[in-house]
Amino acid sequence: MKRVLLLLVCNILTICLFSQNQPLTTLTLKNGMNVVLCEDHSQPKIYGAVCVHVGSKNDPADNTGMAHYLEHLMFKGTDRIGTLDWDKERTCLDNITQLYDELHDITDPAERESILLKINKLSNEATQYAIPNEVDVILDKMGGEGINAFTSTDVTCYHNCFPANQLEKWLTVYTERFRHPVFRLFQSELEAVYEEYNMYHDNPIMVFMEDALELAADGHPYGRPTIGYQEHLKNPQISAMQKFFNAYYHPCNMTLVLVGDFNSTAIQPLLDKTIGNLHNEAPGVDKDLAYRTERMNTNLNQKIALSGQKVINLKETPVKMGVLGFQTVAANHPDALYLDVLGRLLNNSSSTGLVDQLNNENKLLMAYSFNYSMVEDGLFAFFYAPKIIGQSHEQAEALLLAALDSLKNGHFGDELFNAVKMEYLTEYLSGMESMEDKFDEILGMVINQQDMVFYEKKETLIRQLTKQNLVETARRYFTDDCLIIRSSMGFKKMEKLDKPNWSPVVAKNTDQQSDFAKQIAKMPVKELTVQGQNIADKVQVFDINSGFPLYSTANPVNDIFTLNISYNYGYNADKRLPNAISYFNLQGTENQPFGKLQLKLQQIGASMDVYCTADQTIISISGFDQELKEILFLCQEKLLKPSNDESKLATLIDEESSAQQMQKKDASAWGTALFHYALYGQYSPEIHKMTLKELKKVSGEELLDAFKQATCVDGHVTYVGNHDAKEVADLLQQTLIQEPAKQTSESRIKKETTRKLPALRIYDKPTILLVSNKQFIQSNIYFYLQAKPVPDLRQRTLCMAYNEYMSGSMAGVIFQEIRELRSLGYSAYGGYSYDWLNRRQGMVWGYLGTQADKTVEGCEEMAKLLTQFPEKPEKFENAKEAAMRKLETSTVQFRDLPAKVWQWQEQGYKGDPTAEQLQLLRNISFDDVNAFYKTSTERANMVITIAGDKKRMNLKALGEKFDIIEVKPGDIMK
Repeated sequence: MKRVLLLLVCNILTICLFSQNQPLTTLTLKNGMNVVLCEDHSQPKIYGAVCVHVGSKNDPADNTGMAHYLEHLMFKGTDRIGTLDWDKERTCLDNITQLYDELHDITDPAERESILLKINKLSNEATQYAIPNEVDVILDKMGGEGINAFTSTDVTCYHNCFPANQLEKWLTVYTERFRHPVFRLFQSELEAVYEEYNMYHDNPIMVFMEDALELAADGHPYGRPTIGYQEHLKNPQISAMQKFFNAYYHPCNMTLVLVGDFNSTAIQPLLDKTIGNLHNEAPGVDKDLAYRTERMNTNLNQKIALSGQKVINLKETPVKMGVLGFQTVAANHPDALYLDVLGRLLNNSSSTGLVDQLNNENKLLMAYSFNYSMVEDGLFAFFYAPKIIGQSHEQAEALLLAALDSLKNGHFGDELFNAVKMEYLTEYLSGMESMEDKFDEILGMVINQQDMVFYEKKETLIRQLTKQNLVETARRYFTDDCLIIRSSMGFKKMEKLDKPNWSPVVAKNTDQQSDFAKQIAKMPVKELTVQGQNIADKVQVFDINSGFPLYSTANPVNDIFTLNISYNYGYNADKRLPNAISYFNLQGTENQPFGKLQLKLQQIGASMDVYCTADQTIISISGFDQELKEILFLCQEKLLKPSNDESKLATLIDEESSAQQMQKKDASAWGTALFHYALYGQYSPEIHKMTLKELKKVSGEELLDAFKQATCVDGHVTYVGNHDAKEVADLLQQTLIQEPAKQTSESRIKKETTRKLPALRIYDKPTILLVSNKQFIQSNIYFYLQAKPVPDLRQRTLCMAYNEYMSGSMAGVIFQEIRELRSLGYSAYGGYSYDWLNRRQGMVWGYLGTQADKTVEGCEEMAKLLTQFPEKPEKFENAKEAAMRKLETSTVQFRDLPAKVWQWQEQGYKGDPTAEQLQLLRNISFDDVNAFYKTSTERANMVITIAGDKKRMNLKALGEKFDIIEVKPGDIMK
């Protein structure tokens, strides 16, 4: 019966997928650029990207990091964007380029210092003509969101989301930015790359994985770090970057991806008129190459060569760790799909895989497998950690290799195979609901140079998979040719990448506009109307009982339901709750073990996840509507009759012990813990939790009782699916939601007592909290200024405008002032935060990640921005326009609609407040936001938290303005 049911569900999946999947349109423009279009009219938005098929594998061997650094510089504008007077600016920039060429070949420290000072002087002269980050400002003003780029081994991709009525503007800007880029403000971006390098190398796990990939590649360019080697970053060459751009940045080596609200046929003339006319017009480019239309091939045609078994020993991780690596195939190879599914047979989200079983039974500390496919080759790897006490690397590896043998010999059940296939199909189908997920799927295919036909055939290929396909694939690739990397506990000493000894390049003209930006602003666009949500029509509200309302809406896309039960009880009410939920999640029921229950759910495309926040415990259930009743009864069995397998306590203890070891070496974790301590004191999440000692003493029964307590309070339910609300309510009454009469008065707690949040700490004078670790390269710095709650829609709109102005994008004041103008950090952001139910005070906050030697200046500048409202009216108007464009295109997706309606009701709104908020935003002025900020923060004292190496900072200057308190790691982390 189960097998028949599974086949039936698979058939339904196929129908749903093909009925909702819009076909792709692919074409090649007259300049050789490939285009992939996918229509999705669910929102008035478009996700757009230009992929340049060049990545770190193409970096010169003696100039690594080139592709990534160029990605940064592509945001600096062109000879038309980002300049007030290109002819005058060009003279300065040409001289700077020449000096970098001279510097490249000089090793004498004194000579290098002399040239660096000349570069520094010229760089400051050039700033009088430059408009910093104008690309971001233009895109942000048209309502662009997620403006960013990334570099991988094979591709460099520039992307963002924007309102659908801004398509012509977006295409015009993207055409211009690739035509003739100018590498201005080079010094400040060099310092940003240094900051990024130091940030990555403050994370020991990232360092270990980087080393593991390099060892696996064994000389292949895929093994190079994308950010580059330190010795090359220290010796940059603008002329080399120009050559790199001239060689690879051509339309015949680019792919444009658009997913969203447009007509594929109707926009083709616009594509021809704009980006179809793009040609590389940079100085020195080969003209034949610039006008070439035949597709460029940037592949190296080299393969990673893993031969025999090779063992490498390291000493650089907080706990024992290891990697097993096998060479596989490129992402566009037919076997790549099989390898993905093989990975799920080992590890999957239902924890039923062969390696999951090792984790579930606490046979090792942890192990995960992943298939890493690139354009030209691939690796399949296990990342594992032996148990802290009593297990060697070799013993852990033997368990993993035994799991691989089971795959190769077909020693896994048909139930597991079918369940994994069902899970993969369900996840793929769910991913097709969202415009953003479709964009990610298509973008991944473009990056991996896969045939676009695969987009429409993928589900069919998965459905046609057989167990024998996977067994043969496992035998083909999981051979004796294997790289084994073993790391014992230790710390890899990392050399900090220091900036040269030069003065900051302080950019100017932040309120200026180029002629190009003015032209873009004048381009006509069709007005969008806010898509209001008719709550009465779209969401049914039905009382399950006196403590639980149900918010229900239909699924217009497929037959997958989602159901969330939210209890008004979180870890603030009971510090044991996170551990209690982890213990509960590892249990089966009184009648069936964990693995069997999970497999039953997985086979019918269902899942049950339990987690908690500060003030809520959530049971999240999903599956197919036709199986709703069976799924809820299975979940009821788990909820009401969980097993109490106390062997799982050892798993919790090992995980907590490992997490503490990892935390000791993680710079960002120290920074976050210190910030939470500054905000909440003893109620910080890193302190208000069970200690390892307490965890070792607790019983399974105590943990299950703690979890049960969380489910004996009021709450609400949201359901998205195709059953009637009353039918769902009746099923919930039979299964998961108890009537108040069935709960004792002692067990039932009202939400007023459980939804409280810890108060924010009040400081009577400006204060710095410092925690020091000499191994940290960077300083992780947070800022906190207590502010008033934000009780009504007008004030929330003022708060929205403030946040967009300060840090809504890379065009925000904080990013511009801290990173672009002063090169004081790679990451810099902040804003005004408040509790949506006004249960406590709000706060103005900020974050800065910077080199230790910039800590003092960074603190001073960030504190100034957060305590004194920046007087930049022109920039505010740009931010206000950006916020309006974003509100115009804001829509609530059907999956989120019930939760959103519940939230609006909790806040006292009668309906969707977006239209009213947009009108308020139109009428808000710079002075309004200034007054709101000053009123909200009056008499508050600035608090700064710094986690870093105090010996690399000179805190005397800050000591004159702040009371500096040094705390110990044990004060902020249990």
